Formats: sequence, structure tokens, C-alpha cells
Amino acid sequence: MTLLKLMISLSFMFNGDVLTNQSVKELVEKGLSENLIVAIIANTETNFNTSVDAILKLQEEGVPDKVLEAMLD
Repeated sequence: MTLLKLMISLSFMFNGDVLTNQSVKELVEKGLSENLIVAIIANTETNFNTSVDAILKLQEEGVPDKVLEAMLD
């Protein structure tokens, strides 16, 4: 894992940031692995829009199904 990826994940885990749909999209765009994003979701406060339209938009934007499933759990 690159230093940048580690810094991003630690930032969310320890700074009290709230994950949103936009932040998940940004993590995907930065190239973090599915497993790392799922772990961040599991260990961070979240405020996701999980409407059908929002999930379809994230899927169109390249967010993997495994990450979308974690957002819905």
C-alpha cells in the first residue's frame, strides 16, 4: 500500500470524519482496494444516501459492488 493510501485510510479512521457517498467515490478514484474501503466503512461513522438512484449513480461511477454492499450493511 502506498503512503498516500495509508494516510487517507488513517485519516478517516482517526479524525472522526463521516463517510459519505462522495467520500467513498473519492476513495475508489484514488485507487484504494475494495478490501481497504470496506474496512474503512466498517470502522468509520457513515452517512450514506442509499436510495436506489444514489446506489445506481455510484455503480455508474465505478464503485465496486463489494463496496456498495458494505455501504448497505
